[in-house]
Amino acid sequence: MQRPTTHSTRIFSTSPAIRWQMADGDPDLGFDHFREIETSLEGWQEVAIPCDVHGPLLAAGRIADPLVGRNDEACRWVEDRSWWFVGTFRMSARAVRQLQAAGSRRWALLSLDGLDTLADIALNDQVLGSHASIHYPFEREVGRYLVPGTNRLVLRLRPGPEPVSSVESEAIRPSVRTDIPGEPGRIDLRKPQYVFGWDFTSRIVTCGILGPVRLDVFQGPRIRSVGIRTLTIDRDVAEVAIDVEIGNPHPISTLEGRLRLAINDPSGRRVATYREDVFLRSGRNDVQVVLPISAPCLWWPNGSGRQDLYTLSASLSSDDATNHAAPVPFGIRTLELRMEKDEWGRSFRFVVNGQPIFCKGSNWVPPHPCPPLAPDDHYRLLVAEARGANLNMLRVWGGGIYERDLFYDLCDRAGILVWQDFMFACALYPEQQAELRLRIEAELEHQTKRLRNHPSLALLAGNNENHWLVEDYWPTYMNLDRFHGALYYNEMMPSAVRRNCPWIPYWNASPYGGAKANADDCGDKHHWTECFMGADMTRRIRPDEYDRATARFVSEYGYLGPQCVSTIRQYLGQAETDRIGDAWDHHVNWFDRQGAGPSTVEAGIAFQIGRDVPTSLEEYVRMAGHCQGVLLEYSLDSLRWMPHCDGALFWMFADMRGEVGWGILDHLGLRKWSYPYVRRALHPVRLMLRES
Repeated sequence: MQRPTTHSTRIFSTSPAIRWQMADGDPDLGFDHFREIETSLEGWQEVAIPCDVHGPLLAAGRIADPLVGRNDEACRWVEDRSWWFVGTFRMSARAVRQLQAAGSRRWALLSLDGLDTLADIALNDQVLGSHASIHYPFEREVGRYLVPGTNRLVLRLRPGPEPVSSVESEAIRPSVRTDIPGEPGRIDLRKPQYVFGWDFTSRIVTCGILGPVRLDVFQGPRIRSVGIRTLTIDRDVAEVAIDVEIGNPHPISTLEGRLRLAINDPSGRRVATYREDVFLRSGRNDVQVVLPISAPCLWWPNGSGRQDLYTLSASLSSDDATNHAAPVPFGIRTLELRMEKDEWGRSFRFVVNGQPIFCKGSNWVPPHPCPPLAPDDHYRLLVAEARGANLNMLRVWGGGIYERDLFYDLCDRAGILVWQDFMFACALYPEQQAELRLRIEAELEHQTKRLRNHPSLALLAGNNENHWLVEDYWPTYMNLDRFHGALYYNEMMPSAVRRNCPWIPYWNASPYGGAKANADDCGDKHHWTECFMGADMTRRIRPDEYDRATARFVSEYGYLGPQCVSTIRQYLGQAETDRIGDAWDHHVNWFDRQGAGPSTVEAGIAFQIGRDVPTSLEEYVRMAGHCQGVLLEYSLDSLRWMPHCDGALFWMFADMRGEVGWGILDHLGLRKWSYPYVRRALHPVRLMLRES
């Protein structure tokens, strides 16, 4: 994967040596008055970055755990404050002199990733600028602003939403899906869309610095990014193409450089090298190299073969210095999305190394409402459990986040293909705001470069359900040739993919394909209204309803089930656990609570088991969990059996919070009753006998 370039001198990163402090203030107190209000802000506390403000507030006892009981409602004040972060670090006098000397060829690049969401940034009382997106980093050259001794980096953050004056935004706000629930103002914010409430989580509006903070000091030209892809594979040799983007920061002078590349195989043995003298103009320079690799070890999805990973090393030397890029792990594999005409319409088939792959998987949402509060070990557990359940694909849903680097690294090693949505979901998005378009363009540029080298990356998709919803739910917003947001999905995204990673298939939306956006005969389908979200209760709860499915690829469908008894007792807190009362109702998925009469889960128990809903919590968990498992196992069997279907991704893999939810793991990572049913259904070798 592309990582931040590691340069000859690293001044600071997100290490404990950086002293970060956080406090909240009146949102009407602006950034320009920081010096005046700094002493008036109360409750300064030391924090570690990455940080969402809910974590330090919980540790300090200022809020109760928002995942327990109805505590989330008492945390709503967080979104009504401004949040100040101050980071202090030291610079030596010698380093500052070298940076600021006349004719110096040293530069200091400040990078702040994951700013959530409306940020103002200053360094040593010099305003560096503003930033309004969590989805790509704020970057500035700051050498002139550094001082010997203690340096102060100050950020003011607001979580949004803010009042928007755009006529276009106001006009299309009624198109934002808020029945599950939500916030119309989210369409103007480049932040996780679920934080304002969704069916699987309550409203917990994030704010903070959710990614790493770096100050890199480098000398001379540097490698900005590296892209690597497999061109061809035969029995004895594979060819890989390497794209190296080099930056010459001097605005006037050309430079002479020496580029070195080396590839090591999975055992660490050197298998390819390359050296070239490069003539570097000011600014961006691009070098493309094709290297052969003998006796290649291939990367395969889980259940189809091994996940061997090679490593690419790159360095650039000049008269001034040698700068090394971070090593890039990669896999040798080819992947294509075949959409060929056949007797059922047009296929939607992933082919890896020339072999068609039936995609057995699930949908992925962030594992915690406040992403930094999910530790790395939790990610390791979840991906290991996905591999253990025989999944070979996870779809990163478009209402969440572009996941941390670790997630994609883990999927590479586990053989889990990643269907990656761009972060747009269940709404129409304004196009006419120039600043918003520029932010989205920068987001697309950053993420396509960041993710492109992962062998697990199988697809980039434009959004979640926006094409479908405008057609079936908001037709008044559809003109003959466009709808709000189409510029992004139909033009800007395919252009960014073509520019930075043309070897990754691009798909305009999920669902998409055919004369209607959620068609059966082409593309992918969200199989909801036919079953669980349909009006007919019988069709919601009968497993054999999935025998009727005719979709080419089912990328969403699901069935609810409760979490483990111990987990339920934990998230209900002091509340009773007899499934009566506000706390219990607050932790039942929205789609099970709607309407009069029995819930879908209760109706499923009556149909599948022939019993009244039990009063004891243990019996309810056992029976409802069995029903979820039976339905998921049967449906996965049905879709895998059908010759016209090439994939089944159930919704969703792990619950985000404690609730009667969609996942087969609960939000603590414990297996629900349904987990072994899914593991059995997705075994690489599955004997299925069906009456013809």
